[in-house]
Amino acid sequence: TPVAPGPAPEIDLLDDTSLAMVAVAMTAAIESAEPEPLAQWSAAFLEDVRADADDVRCPPVCRALLAAIRGAVRIRLGDVRAADAEACAALAEVEPGDWGILSGVPTIVRTLAAVAAGRLDDAAGHLETSMPSEMFWTMLGPAYLSARGRYRLATGSHSLALRDFEMCADAERQWHPDQPGSVMWRVGAAEACVGLGDHSRARELLAEHQPLLGGRRGRAYGEWLRVRAATASLGTRPAMLREAVEVLRKHDDQVAAARALSDLGDAHEARGERREAKRARRRASHLVRQFSEVPPGEPVHQAREGRPGGGRAAADDASELSDAERRVAALAARGYTNREIADRLYITMSTVEQHLTRSYRKLKVTSRADLPFLPMADVALN
Repeated sequence: TPVAPGPAPEIDLLDDTSLAMVAVAMTAAIESAEPEPLAQWSAAFLEDVRADADDVRCPPVCRALLAAIRGAVRIRLGDVRAADAEACAALAEVEPGDWGILSGVPTIVRTLAAVAAGRLDDAAGHLETSMPSEMFWTMLGPAYLSARGRYRLATGSHSLALRDFEMCADAERQWHPDQPGSVMWRVGAAEACVGLGDHSRARELLAEHQPLLGGRRGRAYGEWLRVRAATASLGTRPAMLREAVEVLRKHDDQVAAARALSDLGDAHEARGERREAKRARRRASHLVRQFSEVPPGEPVHQAREGRPGGGRAAADDASELSDAERRVAALAARGYTNREIADRLYITMSTVEQHLTRSYRKLKVTSRADLPFLPMADVALN
């Protein structure tokens, strides 16, 4: 299982082979490792490469590739706009015809960022970009198919999504038939089957994937559990989804956590638990506002740029926060309740409230929904 990498390696020659190896390694790591160490590692790696910008050992495609991979990490962290900006920077660095088999990397990032932000028309446009056939014989092939499958799940095209995820399986068998793939295609296929009403097939796929989790309670488990809950009895579904939310937020996967919270709201609604449903959906909406350019129910022309909070001004004022205030504000921005923040930081509810009050004043915001999305790397959590 890929883990967060250590210090940036010394690279003597960045040819097509080593570039492809970097792409494969980082794409695999993004799927299962903690995002913040990856963000720090890739930032350090990219800084070293850019320092040698005039060196023949560091071609522009290397800098572009690393920027795009950083974008993929940013999606995991819920910073969707930064993710798209990184991918755009990568595309500006290298001419379209010079990407070769790596051309799928920025397209994958831009597609996933657009889907997370609810900009499905943009996602469709990114997917119209022609991909070289050779790419599908590499690890990027399944990653591209999975991204397209995610888009089709978001549009309700469950049959097409299922086909994409099944094609992921075929592609992975082509290039490493004896090892489990890094793309969780079975979980995506199971979600498509749920959409098609085939819960039996969904449970089969999830049972096949479960051994690949290895008993770990990481973000992959949280995603697996979210889909597994959709196939469970209504009586057990809320508990499973609450666990999924806890795991996904623990591993800072804000996009998946928002989906799990939304599913939790639906589960409570189906059980007639209106108050619990409203609370879960309110938390999901709050979390979505941190990364979606178009919050639920808000017209497209009133995207997040026009919102009072979560913007650059508030983020710039974050340097005035104390370490304790930053810890509390970072968790509050991610949808944690005061009780959950108190439990995680081992402080009292009153202390949480005091830190939030001071944070609001320093950041010039009036509510949790207006808090900027502070990087978890800067927050020393217990």
